[in-house]
Amino acid sequence: AEFLNRNIKCQMMKLPVGDFAWLAKEKKIEENFEIFSSSQETKKELILDYIIERKRYDDLASSIKGGRWGEQKYRLLNCGLRKPIYLIEDFGVHRKSESLYQSMVQAISDAQIIDGLIIKQTDNYSETIDYLSTMTKYLEAYYKEKTLFSCTKKELLLKKVDNNHFMTFKE
Repeated sequence: AEFLNRNIKCQMMKLPVGDFAWLAKEKKIEENFEIFSSSQETKKELILDYIIERKRYDDLASSIKGGRWGEQKYRLLNCGLRKPIYLIEDFGVHRKSESLYQSMVQAISDAQIIDGLIIKQTDNYSETIDYLSTMTKYLEAYYKEKTLFSCTKKELLLKKVDNNHFMTFKE
C-alpha cells in the first residue's frame, strides 16, 4: 500500500532469495513502435542486479544467535545477482543487551568488509520505504533507455557478460 500511494508499480511474489528485487519486462520494438508481448510464454522478465534482504535488528539478532546468518549471506552472495544488499532496519529495541549489540555490529562489519555485501541501515519503517522508493525511481530512470539482454546465471558468475546482461526471473 505504501508503494502504491507513491505511484510505484509493484507486485507481491515469493522470491527464492531476498525480500525485494526489481524486474525489467520485455517489450518488442518494431518500426519505432513498442509492442508489448501478450503471451506469457514469450515475455521475458529480467531480474536487475539489485536484490535486497531486509532485516530488522531483532531478526538479525535471532539469525546470528540461531546460526542462520551465515547461510543467508551465502545464498545472497551466490544467487547470481551482482549487487546484493542487506537493508537493516533499526527500531530501538536491539540495545537491551550490549554483548548482542556488539555481535550485530561485528556481523554487519564482516558482511561489508569480508563478504563485500552492500549494507544500508535505516532508522525505521518509514525510512525503509523511502529508501526502496528512491531505489525504484533511480532504477527506472537508469534503465529506461537501455537495451537489456538475457544471460544465464553461470555467465554472470563467470563474468562473461557486460552490465547490460541479466538473468531471467525464471532462472
